[in-house]
Amino acid sequence: MVIISRTSVIHPLIFSVCPILIIFSQSLNLINPKEILLPVLLVLAIVTAIWVLFAIILKNKKKGAFIVSFSLGIFFSYGYVFNFFSDFTSGSFYLRHVYLLPVYLVFFVVLIFYFIKTKRKLDRATTIANYCSISLLVILSVISSYNYVDRTLHPFTTLNDSTIPISIRDNPPDIYYIILDSYAHPSILQEAYNYDDSEFISFLKSRNFYVSEGSHSNYRHTFLSFASSLNMEYINNRIDNSVKDSVNFHRLYKMTDDNKIMRIMKSYGYDTINFASRDGVTGNIRVADINYCEKNPYVHSQLLITTIKTSVLEPAYWKLFRAFDNQRDLCVFSELSELNKKETRPFFVFAHILLPHSPYRFGPNGETLIEDDQKIGYINQVKFANKEIMEVID
Repeated sequence: MVIISRTSVIHPLIFSVCPILIIFSQSLNLINPKEILLPVLLVLAIVTAIWVLFAIILKNKKKGAFIVSFSLGIFFSYGYVFNFFSDFTSGSFYLRHVYLLPVYLVFFVVLIFYFIKTKRKLDRATTIANYCSISLLVILSVISSYNYVDRTLHPFTTLNDSTIPISIRDNPPDIYYIILDSYAHPSILQEAYNYDDSEFISFLKSRNFYVSEGSHSNYRHTFLSFASSLNMEYINNRIDNSVKDSVNFHRLYKMTDDNKIMRIMKSYGYDTINFASRDGVTGNIRVADINYCEKNPYVHSQLLITTIKTSVLEPAYWKLFRAFDNQRDLCVFSELSELNKKETRPFFVFAHILLPHSPYRFGPNGETLIEDDQKIGYINQVKFANKEIMEVID
């Protein structure tokens, strides 16, 4: 039994690492366990410094500790709250950071004011907070351990190499599988955005592409579609009922990370190439021989990036890392165009491009901008994606 004295104050330090453990427990297949060290050390260092500062100013370490712990809740809940409410729109109104940030600021000011003015000694409250933080840490550790064991005991079974044909024809063609994420059907572009996409469709047909007129996605989420298409089967054929209703999708992620198509291509003597996206699932596919455009020159830790994007720093993230994200998209278009000059062997290319997917960072000609109006921003990125893909194809 763990015994904590009434004078012990540990809850700020434990609460500070819990948001990181939440993300880690849900993303075991996407995040290297080694990545947890940097975010944890950074958060602990920052939280300790802020706690010491408040303790000195208030001359009370318990008050300082509660300000820090409640501030952590405010700080790390922002991204989840924003993402939840951003799906709700009314006419032209939709949630923006400029609306939500002041609300969070008011909560923070009220919090500080309360603990500055309170005359309570906070001994009992500190003990309760300590045990709550320890309980949360234990729960998250158990969840992470369970997910890890579940992943180990129920690995995704890849295609048996003995079932793959090994014959290959002379001069096999290069194969490109390119996804423009969130690209709407022409009828939806016309109806919802008053945008005529016939020029792009005509271009594809003139280059001997087959355009399926009545196509639609089989799945609502991109990672489900990739797990299906890259393994040439519906995911319900491979995933049992216990996983379908679970938030633990590591087996589905594994289906993309170690997919059947790339293994087949390798057996035919192809080089398999992935163009890394900003999406964690397709950021770096392990079965691929080459991953282009994958490195973040600022922060290499996917866990740290995800932690930032779920916090109050989420609005600042796009400003801080927008230049890199733009460069990565431009890198994909550029490298796609030059690939046939670099590669001597036949190659299979998988390129998941997060355009015209939000956030809206490009104008119609590729100029860098941030567009608050969702309809204008979306169509701008449709135009830019069309322009770049037509150049790539030609």
